[in-house]
Amino acid sequence: ENIIINGDDSQTHQDTDSAGGSSALAVKLFQGLRYMALNAATTSKANLAASFSYADLIAVMKLAGKYGLQPGKGFWAVSYSAYFQLLAFAEFKSRDYVSRTAVETGVINDMLGHDIVVSEHMRQDIGATGVNEESNNNFTGILYVYAPGFMIGDRRLYTVETDRLLLSDQVLMVATERIDFQKMTPAADTPVVYGYNITT
Repeated sequence: ENIIINGDDSQTHQDTDSAGGSSALAVKLFQGLRYMALNAATTSKANLAASFSYADLIAVMKLAGKYGLQPGKGFWAVSYSAYFQLLAFAEFKSRDYVSRTAVETGVINDMLGHDIVVSEHMRQDIGATGVNEESNNNFTGILYVYAPGFMIGDRRLYTVETDRLLLSDQVLMVATERIDFQKMTPAADTPVVYGYNITT
């Protein structure tokens, strides 16, 4: 989950704290959703510098174009901070916008026809540019993802090997797997879009 959201296989990772870490960091394995949205050839990011609002959700989903128009096929990935801000939106308290309000259920069941995934890996310690910086990392973001537009591929299936350690009377087990994560839509399409610069 962390790699899919925050992955970046560039020589210098987009997030300052990860860039300074070991080359073996999981988030350096492949390009993740946030990286794809921030670096797409077609506009797939929105700077939500003003007060975070319901209109921002529509603006972000609009960037996905046709991929935002298929209810149930996409999902929103949000941080804890973004989710609690969403709970306070007047729209999620009104039956004019949702079938069951957050006041009644305590949760937001869906957002503009798409499920919400609250993830601990949606960072809330990033800068105003949407990536972790040297300082002023007081912001978070939201992702809209068209799920069928991506695929996790196996380069080598999950393998478990064992070795007997006679001197210590132990069995050493090593599990390995080689995977990749790719966008499966045309290069100019935007199956993932990112709204950033939301105050944490």
